[in-house]
Amino acid sequence: MKTVSANELKQSTGQMMDYAQRGPVVIEKYGRPHAVLLSHEDYQLFEQMKYAALKAGIDTGLKSGDAGVFDPDAVIAQIANDLENG
Repeated sequence: MKTVSANELKQSTGQMMDYAQRGPVVIEKYGRPHAVLLSHEDYQLFEQMKYAALKAGIDTGLKSGDAGVFDPDAVIAQIANDLENG
């Protein structure tokens, strides 16, 4: 994964967009990660994965509710875990 400063991004936006086609580009501000530049394809995949994890969490919550057991903290923890682990 490529890492560049915000200043470098300003000076080489086109080149950074080309790099993003091959993988995420981390943009640093004051030496710390601040943002990530992704290809449109990677962004769409990320959104699909996020939606799938959210849907799975909702389905789990509905099933536990149907069984008479509903633990909102467990559902939130499961959604967070699904988002982190894809």
